Amino acid sequence: MAKLQRILVFSFSVSEEPVAMEGLPEIDMINLSGVLFKFLGESKSSTTSVLRCFRIFNVVIFSIATWFAFVNFFYVEGEMYVQALQTTILFAHVLLKYLSILIYKSDIRGLLIEIVNGILDYRCYSGKIAQEVRRVHRAVERFQRIMVIVAAICSVLHVIKPFLAVNRGLLLEAFVPPSNVMDAIALFSQFYCFGTAIAIVLGYDFIYLGLCVHVVIQFKLLKHNINDALKKHNKETTSQINACIRHHQFLYMIRLRMQNIYSITLLFHYGGTLISTCVVLLDLVLRHTTFTNYVTKLITVLIFVVQFALYAFPADQVASEFVDFSDAIYTSFWYKNDVSHQKTLLYVMMTAQRVQHFSGAGLIDINVDAFESVFRKAFSFSSITSLSSSLAVVLVAAMDELLQMNMIDIVVDLYHLIGEIKHKTSRKLFGFRIFNACAYTIVLSFIFANFFYVGEELYVQTFQSFLIISHTLLKYLLLMHHKSSIECLLANAAQRFWNYRDFNKNTVRTFERIYGVIRRVQAVILIVAVLGIYAYILKPSFVSNKGLILESFVPRSYVMDAAVLMSQFYCFGIAIPIVIGFDFIYFALCAHVVLQLRLLKLKLKQILNGYGGDRMLEMSYCIRHHQFLFSMFFRMKSVYSVMLLFHYFGSLVSACSVLFELMLRDTNFMNYIAKSISVLIFIGQFALYTFPAEQVAFEFTDVSDAIYSSYWYRNSIPNQRILLYVMVTAQRVHYFTGAGLVNINTEAFESVSGHDG
Repeated sequence: MAKLQRILVFSFSVSEEPVAMEGLPEIDMINLSGVLFKFLGESKSSTTSVLRCFRIFNVVIFSIATWFAFVNFFYVEGEMYVQALQTTILFAHVLLKYLSILIYKSDIRGLLIEIVNGILDYRCYSGKIAQEVRRVHRAVERFQRIMVIVAAICSVLHVIKPFLAVNRGLLLEAFVPPSNVMDAIALFSQFYCFGTAIAIVLGYDFIYLGLCVHVVIQFKLLKHNINDALKKHNKETTSQINACIRHHQFLYMIRLRMQNIYSITLLFHYGGTLISTCVVLLDLVLRHTTFTNYVTKLITVLIFVVQFALYAFPADQVASEFVDFSDAIYTSFWYKNDVSHQKTLLYVMMTAQRVQHFSGAGLIDINVDAFESVFRKAFSFSSITSLSSSLAVVLVAAMDELLQMNMIDIVVDLYHLIGEIKHKTSRKLFGFRIFNACAYTIVLSFIFANFFYVGEELYVQTFQSFLIISHTLLKYLLLMHHKSSIECLLANAAQRFWNYRDFNKNTVRTFERIYGVIRRVQAVILIVAVLGIYAYILKPSFVSNKGLILESFVPRSYVMDAAVLMSQFYCFGIAIPIVIGFDFIYFALCAHVVLQLRLLKLKLKQILNGYGGDRMLEMSYCIRHHQFLFSMFFRMKSVYSVMLLFHYFGSLVSACSVLFELMLRDTNFMNYIAKSISVLIFIGQFALYTFPAEQVAFEFTDVSDAIYSSYWYRNSIPNQRILLYVMVTAQRVHYFTGAGLVNINTEAFESVSGHDG
C-alpha cells in the first residue's frame, strides 16, 4: 500500500522562483531535442544580447530564402511551378518552426518542468510494466536517431547538388536578380537553411512526439492505478481515487497546453501536405515528365507526408487514450465500491467519453482521419482537374472571435431606414411592407422568366441573380414574421444576461478588447457591403450593352424597361438594412450566448473551488442561468431555421454551378472574377452563420469540462448530484439546424467546399 501511495504522489504546480536549470529539462525521449537546440544556441533559459542578435540573423536569413523561393512563382512556367511551390513550403516550414521555438520556448520549458514534477514514475511499478515502458522509451529514441540520420543524408544530398549539376547554381529553385552579390546572398541563405534545418525541425518535432508518448504512457499507468484502487476496499480507497482524478486533470491540462503550442504547426502541416500532394498529382496527370523529376517530386511529397504522420498518429493515440480511460473504469470492480465512489467515477467517465483531438488552429481535427483525408482530397482534386485545365479556387474567409450585444446598435440604425424600429405596426408601415414585398416579387419574376430566353452561357448569371433577390426577399419576410420573437429575445437578453463588469479585472479587460475588435469587424463588413451595392448599381453605366443591374427578361416596352430597372435599383437600395441587419442580430445573439457561457463557466469554477458563500444557492443561480441560455438557443433555432437551410443550399448550388461552368467552358478573366466574387458572397454569408453556430455548440458542451476541471470532488454529495445533471445535459452537442435537415456547423461549411471539389 505504501508503494501505491508513492506512485500516486505528484505535484501540479511549479515554484515561481527561478529554476536552477539551464535549457530543457532532461526527460526520456526529449533529450535529443535538447542536444539539437544546443546547435541553435537555445540551450539556456536566459536570453543574452548575443543570442538575441543570433535569432534576428536567423530570421532574416530564413526570410530571404523564403522570399526568393516565393518570387520564383512569377518567373517560372510549366512543371517548374511545382518545384517552386515545394521550395516555398520547405523554407516557410523551417521559418515557421523557428519562430514557434522563439515564441513558445518558455511555454515548452515550463511544460517539460511540470512533466518532470507531475508524471508517475514507471520505475515504481512491477517489473513487467517498467520493462515495457523502458522498451517503448528505447524504441522512440532509436526512431529519433534514425530520423536524424535520414534527414542528415537528405540535407547532404541537397547541399552537393550544385556540384553535380553543371547548369545549377542553387540548392533549390529560386529567383535571384542578375547580380553576383544577390547570387551569393541567395546561395548562402539556402546553404545556411539546410545547415540549421535539422536542429530546428526535428528538435521541435521530437518534443511533440516525446510529449505525446509520455501522455500515452501516463494514461496506461493511470488506468493501472484506478483498477488497483478499485480492487481494494479500505479507508485509503477514497484518497487513491482522488489522486487518480487529480492526475487525470493534470494530463488534461498538459493536452490543452500542447494544443496551444502546436496549433499553428498542425494546421500548417495539414495544409502544406494537402497542397503539395494535390499539386504534384495534378502535374503528373496533366504533363509528361522525366523519371528523375517524377521520383524527385514524389520524394518531396513523401517528406511532407511523413512529417504530417509524425503529428497525426501520436495525436490520434492521445485522443484514444483519453476516451479509453472511461472503458478502463467500466471494466474494473466499480460496482463493488461504495455509492459515493461510483458517483465520483461517473463524473470521470462522462468527461473521458468526449473525444479530445488536437486541432489545427481550431479549424480541423488532427488524427488518422485527417491523414487519410489528405489523400482522398488529393486524388479527388487530381481526378476533377484532369477534365479541364481551368481551375477555380474558392477563398474561404475565417471569422474573428465571436462577440456580444453591442453589435445590435448598428442594427437599430439600419432598421431605421426600412421603418422597422417601432414595436407596433402602423397602417403606413403595413403598406410600406407590402410595397417592398411586391417590388422584390416583381424583380424575382422577371429574373425567373429569363431562364426561358437566355442561352446556356448566361444560365449561371441568371441563377445567381435569382439567388441574390430571393435571398433578400426571404430575409425580409422572415424579419416581418419573427419580428416580435426577435424583440422578445433581445428584451430577455437585456434583462437577464450577466454584466461582465461584475467579474474580475482580467475578464473586464478581455471583454473590452472584444468590443473593440468587433466594432472594427462590423464597420469593415458594412463598408464592403456598401461598396458591393454601389458596384452593382453603377454596372449599367460602365457596360454599354447592359441596361439592367441583374440578368433579367423584360418585354419590349419602354415602360416595362423603366419599371424593371427602377425596381432593381430600389431592391438594391434597401438590401443592406435587410440582409446585414438580419445577419448581425444572429451574429450578436450567438456572440452574447458564447460570452455568457464563458462567464457561467468562470462562476461555476469560483463556486466549486471554494470562493463563494452559500454554494447550493449560488449553484442554483448558475443552473437557472444555464437553463435560460438553453431557452435562448432553442428560440434562436426556431427563428433562423429556414434561413440556415437556404444559406446551406444556396452556397452549395451557387458554388457548384459556377465551378462546373468554369471547367466546361472557356471564359475571359473578367467573367471569371465576377462569378468568383458572387460565390464568395454566398460562402462569406454562410460562414457568418456556421462559425458562430459551431462556437455556440462548443461552449455549451464545454460547460461539462469546466465543471470536471474544478474541485468538484471536494464538494458534498448533494452538490455533486446537482452538478451531474448539468454535466449530462452539457455532454449532448446542440447545433443549429436548417429546418431540421442539416446541422449548421463547420462540418457543413466544409461539406459545401467538399461538394464543390
